[in-house]
Amino acid sequence: MTFPKPKREDYEEYLIWIYFGGDDLKACINRAYRDLNRTLHGISKIKQKDELHKKAVDMLITLFERIKSKEFNNNADFDKWHRKACEKLSMLYKKYGFSKFAIGQAQKWINMTFKYIFTMGSERLSGYSKHYKYSHVPLDNIILEQFDKFDCPDVSNYWSRIDDYDEYFNFQKWIRKSFKGSIPLSVEFNLWMNSD
Repeated sequence: MTFPKPKREDYEEYLIWIYFGGDDLKACINRAYRDLNRTLHGISKIKQKDELHKKAVDMLITLFERIKSKEFNNNADFDKWHRKACEKLSMLYKKYGFSKFAIGQAQKWINMTFKYIFTMGSERLSGYSKHYKYSHVPLDNIILEQFDKFDCPDVSNYWSRIDDYDEYFNFQKWIRKSFKGSIPLSVEFNLWMNSD
């Protein structure tokens, strides 16, 4: 038996399945969770942690499915959606007794989900590309270190411990102002790819 040589697209498909475990919205959400779960100190003590995780994933699936058909007229409209999504996710964790779940963790989960959706591309996950220009930069140690080169504002705590949405959002406004004419996620991509 002989097999044909894989095409470039086959290798890309392989990478997506290895890294994400699939090419759908849930795969993006689950991968994004792995980017923040190491910051969830004490989550193992929550009795219903598995139920909580499932509810959080289901909530994000619903939020992201609904946003596909939504049209934002400007950054401010998207920002209102983003704030509510972060607060809703944070409140869910607090409802289950995990009071340490901060806005910093919520933004990371939501923003990385967007980043992974855009990485998948509109052929795999359609309906999201119109939100690229409004999407926020996921804050983490790597990108904060890169922004330090541009005299960025200080954050009061580790990115995962920021629990004041206004503090988080002021950093997003700084990015928009400092890199005017560039889409924030494009700035983040270039800075992240050039990180040491």
